[in-house]
Amino acid sequence: MGKEKQIIIRNTPYKKGEIPKHLKQYTDKLAQASRECALSTEELEGMERVQAMNACVSQKMKEEGLKNE
Repeated sequence: MGKEKQIIIRNTPYKKGEIPKHLKQYTDKLAQASRECALSTEELEGMERVQAMNACVSQKMKEEGLKNE
């Protein structure tokens, strides 16, 4: 009796440090937003800063029209 053969399809991850082509258009604007938000949240610490950074970057990306909702 033979074993059944299986076909496995999976996505291969991008190489470390590689930016996927479909995301390259966002890198400069995301970097700028991150720098601005880091400066505006530098007085905060820990989870409070993380949440403030996330909200700030999200808002800046929405202002640029780069985030779909």
